Amino acid sequence: AAAAAVVLLGAAAAAAEHRIMISLVDGRVVTLDAATGAEIGVFASGGPLVSEHAGVNGEAVVPALSGHIYEHADGSWAALPYTAAELAAMDAPAMQCAFEGGPTGLLPADGGSPDPRCGILVGSRDRTIFGVDVETGGVRWVHPDDGENANRRAAFGKDARSPALLQREAYTVRAMDAVDGAERWKVGVATISAFGLSDADGDVAGLVAASRGTDDEACDA
Repeated sequence: AAAAAVVLLGAAAAAAEHRIMISLVDGRVVTLDAATGAEIGVFASGGPLVSEHAGVNGEAVVPALSGHIYEHADGSWAALPYTAAELAAMDAPAMQCAFEGGPTGLLPADGGSPDPRCGILVGSRDRTIFGVDVETGGVRWVHPDDGENANRRAAFGKDARSPALLQREAYTVRAMDAVDGAERWKVGVATISAFGLSDADGDVAGLVAASRGTDDEACDA
């Protein structure tokens, strides 16, 4: 599978301890040895990073990893005016209407044709945090707890090293008919990013200080 993102962890550790974590489009996260390229570990973060909707008569709705959503109808592609993240952040759903003899788009200010067929675009967002063991590439804990954290703690024991922290943000966009509430299509797009670093000694503060060219005392101040 093609790599969707590359995250380098442990930049201040010894060369033998460097790790590269790659998120794949199928939702797996692979940890590699940066020196040899050997696979250290892999885990499933969830479903694929993108899920599309295939309709009838060549119609399709496809999200991109950027969060943009594209509709295919009548032999051409058109982008929705909002990304998945923007729809999820809205206080109220967006309206999307199809007008006879015209393109699909947001309801125009003048009301468009006398009898548009309108839909509602609803976006939602889910966040999952993973604590990943840098040495093995295994998952030490997940938030929200999926019911397996106790088993993970038992497997890893009292490991003092700080894990690499990864976040999966998953967005789902649904289009519903405004008249009868029927779901017309649903697509999903997710991203995986790192927001924590771990070095060989588990000294996160020291690693951040080293990356900034400061010492621990300066960080503590």
